Amino acid sequence: MYLCSRSGGKSEINTNRKKVLHDLDMGSDMYKNHLDKLKNLGYVSTERIRGADGRIGGVKFIINYNKLLSLKNEFAIGELE
Repeated sequence: MYLCSRSGGKSEINTNRKKVLHDLDMGSDMYKNHLDKLKNLGYVSTERIRGADGRIGGVKFIINYNKLLSLKNEFAIGELE
């Protein structure tokens, strides 16, 4: 939900790990564990953002809204049964 709200409905959001850790008040191990789960399930993918000097300057999160909508539909169908 955090990435979706930060993206403003767009499929991509550029930010950095420090900002996410601060906003969610979590440690780096918890961040990595949860991000790995989201990536493995296909909800999110990431790309490194590099500055003009080639150094990593952040991360681009790519949100797979189609996958998220299919999850929402699964729950909606399950509630009807």
